[in-house]
Amino acid sequence: MVTLVGISIGAGDPLRARRIAWTGALVALAFTEMIGLLVAIAPDAWLRLFSHDPAVLAVGALYLRRVGPVYGAIGLATLLYLASQGIGRVAAPVFAETARLLIAAGLGWVAVAHFGAGLSTLFLIIAAAAIVSSAITAMGRTV
Repeated sequence: MVTLVGISIGAGDPLRARRIAWTGALVALAFTEMIGLLVAIAPDAWLRLFSHDPAVLAVGALYLRRVGPVYGAIGLATLLYLASQGIGRVAAPVFAETARLLIAAGLGWVAVAHFGAGLSTLFLIIAAAAIVSSAITAMGRTV
């Protein structure tokens, strides 16, 4: 992605760079969303590769059911970030990921420590943070 977009920019063809970036980003969105939905539907198929402990499986399944459905947003943001490197404009994706961190860690901590939220709520906050990050990256002038 970085190379293809960079070559297009270097050749003076920003429209081609934009098409490449968005095509790659949409493919990444589709692929990562497919994976996210699969692990959300059948979390044990993935989790049992790593553990058979019932507590681990329960928490892992809860996480994958809450966050897996937004994996596409993570894929989109990641590919747009790579495209932004190709044109040397990384401010929007860096800001987006900073916002993701602040929402997931900051708001997540406040929800758990001060309001007694459980893991389900924390995982929903993490999912929301991924969506916000993806939206900021997509709206930013990265390509």
